[in-house]
Amino acid sequence: MQRGVRPWASSYKPLGPEALRQSQGLPTHSGIMARIQAVYFDAVGTLLFPHPPAEEVYAAVGRAHGIEVSVAEVRQRLRRAFAEQEEVDRQRGWKVDAAREVSRWRAIVQACLPSADAEQAEAIFQELFEHFAHPQAWRLADEAAMVLDALQGRGLSCGIASNYDARLRSVVAGFPDLAGLQERLVISAEVGYRKPSAVFFSAVACQAGYPSSQVLYVGDDLVMDYQAAQAAGLQAVWYQPQKKNEAAFPLRSQFQLVGDECAAAEVVTISRLSQLLAIVGA
Repeated sequence: MQRGVRPWASSYKPLGPEALRQSQGLPTHSGIMARIQAVYFDAVGTLLFPHPPAEEVYAAVGRAHGIEVSVAEVRQRLRRAFAEQEEVDRQRGWKVDAAREVSRWRAIVQACLPSADAEQAEAIFQELFEHFAHPQAWRLADEAAMVLDALQGRGLSCGIASNYDARLRSVVAGFPDLAGLQERLVISAEVGYRKPSAVFFSAVACQAGYPSSQVLYVGDDLVMDYQAAQAAGLQAVWYQPQKKNEAAFPLRSQFQLVGDECAAAEVVTISRLSQLLAIVGA
């Protein structure tokens, strides 16, 4: 199955801005959503996007090391490599650490550039691993700065909770608009478990300092972000940017947590980050 494509995906019912406050059975934001005290965001694909897209960077670095490869080839291989590595993590019970993150990315790079010899592959891996540790390799999502200001101005605690590794710290530090979140990062390799593990989301609520039911999680992956957060007791919103380029960083999960019955369920969905403000009444 192509990564990010599920047989039931086309049948979910996204909610428009006027219906957001009434989602999950709430007539107004005076219900559960009004009790939200903290909002945590996924990083890659939600607040941050590789710029240029990852497949373009991989192809360019590969060519610089003598490997002829097209962006289209890298894009296809990236999807396959992410799926393979996600399966490895599933078999490990979603347990991760810093060493696992390095091995994951090394395997992904090698899978994307299979014609590289051992020396080339290691040099390419080191260059790419370093590249994505710098804020210059990323762009901030549209409206992110405004939305974070509004949420924090309302007194809500905001943070980032991500399956990305410790490099996220240096990336976030390079964005002035994310300065208020530098001390509120939940990183899977530091927790010891990655999404969709309930342990990861427990760490989010623990850092936020509120019961899980008072923490809202926003992410772009229906399974790893939306379903997993809800299963762990958090509130959740699925972020689906209108102009999203699926190829930019193909991190969508191939797994499904709750079965096909979710196909008919209303999913609390936003296409712009600013729509989040209606949900929390900010």
